[in-house]
Amino acid sequence: MSLRDQLEHYLVHVLLGRSRGGGHVKYIAEGLRYRTAGLRAALSHPEIEVEVGDDRLLPEANRFLVFVTEYLDQKTARITANETMSYGTWIVKFVGTKRQSLEAWAAVEDDSSRFKPNADLAMRLALEQRELAARLKTGLSVPYGSDLYAFDDGEGRPVELYRDVPTPGHSGWFILSDRFTGNFELIRNQHLYHLVGRHGELVKYLGLRPGWHVDLREGERVWFEDLAQQ
Repeated sequence: MSLRDQLEHYLVHVLLGRSRGGGHVKYIAEGLRYRTAGLRAALSHPEIEVEVGDDRLLPEANRFLVFVTEYLDQKTARITANETMSYGTWIVKFVGTKRQSLEAWAAVEDDSSRFKPNADLAMRLALEQRELAARLKTGLSVPYGSDLYAFDDGEGRPVELYRDVPTPGHSGWFILSDRFTGNFELIRNQHLYHLVGRHGELVKYLGLRPGWHVDLREGERVWFEDLAQQ
């Protein structure tokens, strides 16, 4: 953080009790890029920008910037260059630009420790979860990619997903393959980050709340069972 940023941060967050510096944050689309305008004036924070490769993802890019702005404001937080943040199930890193702003890069599909200079994957996964929830007329409860999920230790095709009540560090998701024999001693746990690279087509279901079931043996069958009734 530069000396100027440190001084601004101290003035706004400490001396003024995080009073707004003036004006409102706007979200401006420029082609396939969205950026904030007024974040420095309002919250004494570098502007944030995000680029996508598909105009279908632009509304999600806008939601992302709103999410980040609300996080900064409500948590009295500050993001610095090379810092990471979870956005839904995936992760982004903020990279400094020549314009003294911060640009969001998404982690790559097969390695969540590496990032590339657009946010397509993070925005697409969030959008797919949102669209599925809208189709099913239900709310979202999106786990972090660092949360665990349970799966059987076979190499078969995933055909059954069920979400139990989450516990600290565990999403509550069980994902079973067509080779599962019913032997629960073969169940293993793994971070959800790995599911994106192995079976990205399943990530859209991860935002469903506890009690949802998905059966993919013949097409797609999705239903809800109220855990409170069991």
